[in-house]
Parts: sequence; structure tokens; C-alpha cells
Amino acid sequence: RLVPLDTMRDLEREGVFGKLHEFVHSTGGAHAAVENATNIGQAIAARLKAAGVTGVILTST
Repeated sequence: RLVPLDTMRDLEREGVFGKLHEFVHSTGGAHAAVENATNIGQAIAARLKAAGVTGVILTST
């Protein structure tokens, strides 16, 4: 499983943290050029920051 969303929803209901963001961001970076992957990561980070996100889970596949 890429993201433990079911567990995160349980923790959200229990009040362990405020609120999950409405979107899960995922990329297929195994074959991406470093420059492209960097640009994608920076764009995602900017969107999350603008949305007021204060924490993330980073997983590897």
C-alpha cells in the first residue's frame, strides 16, 4: 500500500492531528530526469504550502 490512508483517517477522527489534505500526490519518478523530478517536487511542495499543509508522509515504492 502506497499510503496508509485508512489509518490516517482513523487518526484524524481521533483528533491526533487536524485534517488530512483532500488530495494524495503521487509521482512515477523511477525513470524521470533529475531536473524534471526536482521541478515536479517543487511544484507539489508549493501547492501544499499554499494550501496550509504542515506535514507530509513520504513513501518509497
